[in-house]
Amino acid sequence: KKGGVMRLSRVANLKIDEKWAERPLDSKKEEYIASLLTSVGLKPGDAMLGITGRDLIVRSTHLPPVPDWRLDMLMKFEIEEVSEQSGGEVSADWVRLDLPEAVSGDNTILVALAKNQALLPRIEGLKKAGLTVRGACPNSIGMFHSFVTSARISEGETTLLMHIGAENTDIAIQKDGRL
Repeated sequence: KKGGVMRLSRVANLKIDEKWAERPLDSKKEEYIASLLTSVGLKPGDAMLGITGRDLIVRSTHLPPVPDWRLDMLMKFEIEEVSEQSGGEVSADWVRLDLPEAVSGDNTILVALAKNQALLPRIEGLKKAGLTVRGACPNSIGMFHSFVTSARISEGETTLLMHIGAENTDIAIQKDGRL
């Protein structure tokens, strides 16, 4: 963390063995996770959890221009509605995208929701392994932020960022440093 900004300093992609993934979070699983973190050279400190897959919902919605207080109220309603449809408690956040007016005259809002049933045990496991989890973020958004903070971006250039994993594909598109 430098000033008020967090900077990507290290990335670790750890695949938990299936026999451990199915196991409930207990002291042996915590030790296993801690040993994985140590094996890639991560020391206790700040961390941001990347999330992907079926326990994550990322969607955009379009709203006419409204005051910030009303936008906040509308988004809370939208999150509650999706939470009810997903069949469980969710953690969620949203952001207004800065799109050119030629793309949309409306507010384009990006909403990300993660099922707490899957999210909270992962956060707890990382905490017990010695990390201070500052939050969770969709992998595609983390990939976008990593790109715009470390790449040389040419004006007018559009970049498709893609991670193709064994089970999930994460995609982000940036133009002029904007999602």
